[in-house]
Formats: sequence, C-alpha cells, structure tokens
Amino acid sequence: MTALLDRAARFSKLNAFRTLNREKALESAAMADRLRATGSPLGLLHGLPIPVKDSFNSATLPTSNGTASMRDWVPRQDATTLSLIISRGALLMGKTNLHEMSFGWTSNNDEFGAVLNPYDTSRVPGGSSGGSAVAVSARMAPLALGEDTLGSIRVPASMCGVVGFRPTLGRYPSAGIMPLTNNKFDQPGPIARCVADIALFDAAMLGQTSPVVAMPMNGTRIGVPQACSKVLIPMSTALSGQH
Repeated sequence: MTALLDRAARFSKLNAFRTLNREKALESAAMADRLRATGSPLGLLHGLPIPVKDSFNSATLPTSNGTASMRDWVPRQDATTLSLIISRGALLMGKTNLHEMSFGWTSNNDEFGAVLNPYDTSRVPGGSSGGSAVAVSARMAPLALGEDTLGSIRVPASMCGVVGFRPTLGRYPSAGIMPLTNNKFDQPGPIARCVADIALFDAAMLGQTSPVVAMPMNGTRIGVPQACSKVLIPMSTALSGQH
C-alpha cells in the first residue's frame, strides 16, 4: 500500500484520484497484515488495494459522482459490489476521478479537473471511468473498479492500454452505484493490466474457484450494423470462416 500511495503521489498530475486518504489506506493495510499474522483464512483479494470509481457509494470516503453538488456527501453504507470485494479481503485505496455524472467519454471534469492519459498528457484517457483506468495504467494500483453503461469501462481501458471487463447485466450487483439508466445497462466491472487478473477478480466476486476454460469459436455469430458493413464484414467473415 505504501508503494502504491507513493506512486500515486508521484503521478498526481494525472488527476486519477478524486479522494485519496493516505492515513485511512495505510490503516486498512495494517489491519490486513495483522489478520494475516493470525493465520486466519484469507479471501482471494486479501490485502489488495483497489481504487473505486467515485460513482460507487462508500461509507468511509465521500461519493461525488463527479459533480460539485455532491462533493462532500458521505453515504451511510457501501455499494454492494464494494462490500463484496472488502469481504474478500480487498482494501479501498481511494475514489477515482470521472466524467461528471458518468455522462461522457473524455473524463474532462470542470469541477475536479481533467484526468490525463498517462502515455500522453495532451490526450484524454477515455471515460467515464478514466481515473480507474489511469490508476491501473500508471501502476498506481494493480486493479480498479469502474462502471459501464455505454462504454465507460471499455473506452478508457482501450485508450490507456489496459484490460476492461464489462460484465453481462446482473453478473455483479449494481446497488449503491449511481446509474445512468433504470435497471438496463449500468454494470460495475474491473480494470486490470491482464486478463488473468480480471479472471481472479471475477472468481472472487462469484465465489468460484474452478479454472477459466477457453470457449471454442466454432459457430460464433457477429452482428454488424449495416452502416458499417463495408468495413466490418471482412473481419466477421474471417472470424466465422463463412462468406
């Protein structure tokens, strides 16, 4: 935790974090060390510092959803997904910056400042979960939580060179996360540096320990919007082996 907090301070100009309480983070890490020392059974995510997008309710840190009117609001309880990862041993490292109200793809935020792409600070990191993607990409954290409605995990993951997983609706609980839609598209999900870390997180969330098995691509069908068919059909036929 100390090393990650030091790195976050070193690259603070990227503005990945909305809230980062060093004292609370180190206190949670010390508690994790004490639990490990007792020999008690440990969760799959034990001791792992995880930053969380600031649209997730958190009882120990403010939840602003990237907007000025909620700058100092502290919810009474954690979002269900946050509670789950903490029960698996994860540590809340801090809250990450985002596009205001999660409604946009740049993570430029007039109230809390723009999140900057770690590869080129003149460029955007994507959004709306830009802070989470930057925290992972700049190695301030091994894994972070984002939330995706219309691409808010997938877009920043692709722009920051990391891996994002937007789960099927309902795979992870969305209670306590500020939504854009009414029970239709909003889904929490992880951002990490490799697929193996995503698989570990998914196993922890679902309480599964069986290994991930690759699925055959035979019979896979890919839907192509007609307006883009001239560009995408060759790729889809190459994948399916059909013309």
